[in-house]
Amino acid sequence: MNKKRLITALLLVAPITTSAAVISVYSNDFDSGPVIAPGVTASWTTPGASLQSVQGYTAAGFSGNFLSSYNIGPTAGANLATLTLNNLPAHDSISIGGLLAIIDSWDSTNGSPAPDFLSIAVDGTSVFQDTYNNASGSNNNLLGLSDINGGKVARGFTGWLDQAFNLIDSPLTAIPHTASSIQIAIAGNGAGWQGGSDEAWGIENFSLSVNTTTVPEPESLALFSLGLLGLGFSYRKQKV
Repeated sequence: MNKKRLITALLLVAPITTSAAVISVYSNDFDSGPVIAPGVTASWTTPGASLQSVQGYTAAGFSGNFLSSYNIGPTAGANLATLTLNNLPAHDSISIGGLLAIIDSWDSTNGSPAPDFLSIAVDGTSVFQDTYNNASGSNNNLLGLSDINGGKVARGFTGWLDQAFNLIDSPLTAIPHTASSIQIAIAGNGAGWQGGSDEAWGIENFSLSVNTTTVPEPESLALFSLGLLGLGFSYRKQKV
């Protein structure tokens, strides 16, 4: 057997080494109730958020209600919402999706008072932090999220301009994670954060999926190795 034929034979017997799968484990439009994968349990802890009308957020997927910190006080932890999921299927990473509302007078990192941040943490580790300048400051949407329908527009809250974004372009895709449970914490924070009806966030069509990468079964790997050994021996024998 010549070298070219050996390589061809190896390709023919080589198993597929990896395949990826995306499993949706949780989604919620905050109107009709969550959709949860079989076996997974989910619960929200929302001392700083509640189901509220989207008001003027009526484009590109916003409708009915969303989860929002609007009119919730600014004290420590008062605008925090946490989702806990248990019994997740085996996975290598997770992805978070949804629509983000940035409501009222956000003052960026260099406005007054500042800074104002929206932060998202996974199991206590920050995976997302951004700032917005609805009212003052020069830094806005530094992560480059996709704008939804027209930039800064008054959408019916307290008269300030509001913004809307899609999280699909955010760092919330393929976050390394393998544990069977997870906590997602969403909060507005920063030394300038005033909360209440002055600055707020909202989440619509929230979703979380797990991403899995599979490898060949041990039996397939063993057969592949034996095939390599046999072909290699045959090649060497014919050269002798």
